[in-house]
Amino acid sequence: MGITDIKRVLRLYFIQQLAQDELVRSGNMLNPDFDYIQNSEGIGLLADSYREALRNENSQGLDRAIEVAEAFDRSTDVDSSDFKRFYREFIKIEIELLGVLLKRECSDYSEEVKYLYGDETGLSDPAFGSYEADSQPLETLSLITHAITVADKQAASGRAGGVARRQEAELVYEPFDACVLEMSKEGPGHTDSHIARTCYKRSNIDRSERTLRARVNKIRMS
Repeated sequence: MGITDIKRVLRLYFIQQLAQDELVRSGNMLNPDFDYIQNSEGIGLLADSYREALRNENSQGLDRAIEVAEAFDRSTDVDSSDFKRFYREFIKIEIELLGVLLKRECSDYSEEVKYLYGDETGLSDPAFGSYEADSQPLETLSLITHAITVADKQAASGRAGGVARRQEAELVYEPFDACVLEMSKEGPGHTDSHIARTCYKRSNIDRSERTLRARVNKIRMS
């Protein structure tokens, strides 16, 4: 699988995840019982962890990359050069995806048109057709509708969308966060590094020390 093919597959995945996230958000609209909790911090920390993976400091998102590769009928042999290239490009697209989701947390959709209509997004893929500046409104609508339809089918088949993955990532931190809060109350003089190391051992969380120190600092400052 060439790098161009990998990028096109992952760009399709990117569009599908954005559509899935919007499906979840639209489902909560006008629901008086829905209690919105902003997750900017969690998104930022997850993006930092992916950046560490690019430097080969961890294997963040490996299981998810395997799921995506399977969904697109790609190799999942983690020892193969093909999958290693796929995984690296997957990390890059996840960082880009999280950047868009971070803006959505602030209700900023000002730049999203480029993800749907720009040629650089890979929408010339046969799954979408191609967008031209003089396309009719119905043709434009069909592109968006297709992306949402695909994302909806993915959700129905049990594949986690962007929101579900972020929630899952946050659940991993729950024991660690509880430990941080407890230690902060017991000894306000503890350093972030000391708390990070201690809570790492207690919660056995698989994250780099730098990521955990950053999380400790944000929890203590909040």
